[in-house]
Amino acid sequence: MDPNVIGIIIALFGFTATVLGGVSRMLAKQSRGLDVRFDRIDERFTKVETEIAELRVELKGDIADVRIEIADLRTELKADIADVKTELKADIADMRVSIARLEGPLPKLQRI
Repeated sequence: MDPNVIGIIIALFGFTATVLGGVSRMLAKQSRGLDVRFDRIDERFTKVETEIAELRVELKGDIADVRIEIADLRTELKADIADVKTELKADIADMRVSIARLEGPLPKLQRI
């Protein structure tokens, strides 16, 4: 075999090894960069998930407080309605008495 052919084969092998080494380093660098990005994204997601969980707990507490307030308002409203009913009954009774007084006693039959 000619020494030039052997030199060309060795040169091609060296060139191929160099190119493939560069490509492998480039891919490794990109994969490390993507790993870092994915780790950051995972951290963001976990942070958002914890914030959502905290908000859920706060909202559940707020909802419980609102339900208690609604129950209190209902009892107050029922008491107020009962008071208004008794006042109206008393006012109606007073009006009946007043109307009866205005009408006066029934007229007696007169003889002609």
